Amino acid sequence: MTLVATLNSWFGAAALLISIGNWVWSWVNRPARDMARRITEGDKANSDKLTEVAAEIEEAVGKVDQKIDGLISVQEQRFDRHREDLKVHDRRIQRLEDELPHLPTKDDLNVLGHKLTALETETAGIARTLTRIDDFLRKQP
Repeated sequence: MTLVATLNSWFGAAALLISIGNWVWSWVNRPARDMARRITEGDKANSDKLTEVAAEIEEAVGKVDQKIDGLISVQEQRFDRHREDLKVHDRRIQRLEDELPHLPTKDDLNVLGHKLTALETETAGIARTLTRIDDFLRKQP
């Protein structure tokens, strides 16, 4: 056998071994490739679902924001109304406090009551005296 024939048989055997090794490598790595493909497809599907969920969340947040804004405006209206009511009450109280020093106290009313009683007594005495004078003058010829 010649050198070329020997090299040819060795190269043929090496090519066969490389081919068998390549086939074994492909067969061993096939599940990993399938898993990578499924992960990639799952990522795309999950990405689409996440996009849908994110859109739903944004829509729900928008609705909640609108409701909150509506409630805030209602509360602000109520606060404004209560502020006005408090202003009215404050003005009324201020008017009463302004008039309070000018009003008589219970002692003043008590003294006034005693003076009125004394005045009534004096008036009754004067009325009796006037009645006697009137009767005297009517009896004179």
